Amino acid sequence: MVSVLEAVVEFDYQAQHDDELTIAIGDIISNIRKDEGGWWEGEVDGRRGLFPDNFVRDFQLSINIKINQ
Repeated sequence: MVSVLEAVVEFDYQAQHDDELTIAIGDIISNIRKDEGGWWEGEVDGRRGLFPDNFVRDFQLSINIKINQ
């Protein structure tokens, strides 16, 4: 079983710098890396960047993967 951290956007955020993501309510952010200081890094719609952690609600998906050897 693999756990994947994702987040759903609860408030719109307009990027202020090139390394930030513009996010909209309802977007799902994946491949999240949590950082200290209130900013996380993740991907949405093929773009990767920073976003404020208090604009999202995070959740973990548990996925069963069958590997044939």
